Amino acid sequence: MRVRRAVALALLPVAGLPFLIAPAGTASAAPAASFVRSQSLDDLKLREREAAGDLEDSSAEVKAAAAALRTVESQLPAARRAVATATGELAGARAKAAAATAEVRRAEAEAAAARREVDAASARVEEGREEVGRLARRTYQRGRLSDLRDVMEAGEPQDALVRVGMLRAVFRSQNGSLTRLTQDRLELAGTRADLEADERDLERAREAAEQQAARARAVAVQAEQAAERVEQLAAERRTVLASAEKHRAQDLADYRKAQADSRALAEKIRAAAARAAAARAAEERRKKAAAEAERKRRAQAGQPAAPRAEPRSDRMLWPAPGRLTSRYGYRTHPIYGDRRFHAGIDIGGGLGARVSASDGGYVTYAGYASGYGTLVVISHGTRGGRDFSSAYAHMGSLTVREGQTVQKGDKVGEIGSEGNSTGPHLHFEIRIGGDPVDPLDYVDPP
Repeated sequence: MRVRRAVALALLPVAGLPFLIAPAGTASAAPAASFVRSQSLDDLKLREREAAGDLEDSSAEVKAAAAALRTVESQLPAARRAVATATGELAGARAKAAAATAEVRRAEAEAAAARREVDAASARVEEGREEVGRLARRTYQRGRLSDLRDVMEAGEPQDALVRVGMLRAVFRSQNGSLTRLTQDRLELAGTRADLEADERDLERAREAAEQQAARARAVAVQAEQAAERVEQLAAERRTVLASAEKHRAQDLADYRKAQADSRALAEKIRAAAARAAAARAAEERRKKAAAEAERKRRAQAGQPAAPRAEPRSDRMLWPAPGRLTSRYGYRTHPIYGDRRFHAGIDIGGGLGARVSASDGGYVTYAGYASGYGTLVVISHGTRGGRDFSSAYAHMGSLTVREGQTVQKGDKVGEIGSEGNSTGPHLHFEIRIGGDPVDPLDYVDPP
C-alpha cells in the first residue's frame, strides 16, 4: 500500500501547467517579438541591431524598456522549450511509474500464489508425516515382526495366503506413504525456492516503483518551476510594455523631430546644390582650360596627346571599417509596433574609426546638425539633373570643412556617437535632390 500511495501521489497532474505555455503565434507575442523572427542567423543579428537603431530618436526610458524587453524576449523561447520538455518528461515519468506499479501488482499476485502453493505443499507434507508417524507407532507397539508372526500363526494354508496378501498390501501402503512424503517434501522445497524468488522479484519491483515515483515527483517539480519561469517572464514583459506605454507620446514626438531634422537636411542640401554646382562648374572650366593649355603645349612641342583618364566606377566606397548594422527604409518599431522610416544605413565601428568619402566631390556641409550630431555632406555632382550627395552623421570629429573638395577615399572624420545615437557608429545616407534613397544601391557591404 505504501508504494501505491507514493506512485499515486506522483501521478497527480501539475495544476494549470498546459495553460502557461503561450504559443509563439498568439496575441501574447505582440509586435515586440517580430524583430527576432529571421530566416538566417546573420539576418537575425542584423534585425536585432536594427531594433536598437530604431530607438535612436527615443528617450532613455524607452531605450531602457526596449533593452529589458529584448532580454525577456530572448529568454522566453528557452523557457517555453523548458516547459515543453518538462511536460514531455513528466508524461514519460508518469507512464514509467504506472508501469512500475503494474509490475508491483503482478509480483504481489505471483508471490501470493506461491505462498498458497507453499501452504498446500506444507499441508500435504504434514499429512504424510502424521501417516508415517501412525505407521511407526503401530510398528513400535506390535513389534517389528508382528506382521510376520500373524502370517506364521495362521492355522490353515488358505488363511496364511490371505494374511500374506494383507501383509503385502500393508507394506505397499507403508512404502507409498513414505514415497509420497518424500515427494511432497521435495515439492515443498521447490515451492519455497519459487516463493523466495517471487519475493525477491517483488522487492525489486517495489524499489523500482519507488524510484519511478520519486522521478515523477522530481519532474513534476521541474515542470512547475519551468511554468513559473514562463509566467515570471510574461509578467516582466507586461511590466516593461506598460512602462514603455507611458512614454509613447514623447517617443512619437521624438521620432517626428528626427523626421523634421531629415527634412531640414534635405533643404540644406538643396540650398547648397547651387553653390556646389557653381563650384563644380568653375572647377570644370579650370580643368578644361588646363587641358587645352596642355594640349597646345604638347602640339607645339610635337608630343603625343595625353592619355584619357579611365572612366571611374559607378560603385561608391564603403565609408567605414565596419559591418552593416541597420538598413534603409520602413521598419516596425520594436515596442510600439508602428511603422517608422530610417533614412540611411548604419555601419558599426569602434569609437574614433576612420570615415572616408565614398566618392569625390564638394563638401556642402560640415558641422553640428541636431539629431544627426556632427555631420558631413558631400555633393558628388548631378544624376538625372538632380544633386547627388552623401551624408555622414554621428561623427566624433571632422577633418574637412565646408567648401573643400575631396577625393574618393579621403578621410572626412572619425566615428562617434553624437546626436540621437545608441552607441558609436556611422549613419550614412545617399540623397538625390535632397531626398533620401537606399545607399545599398550605390555601396556594397564588406
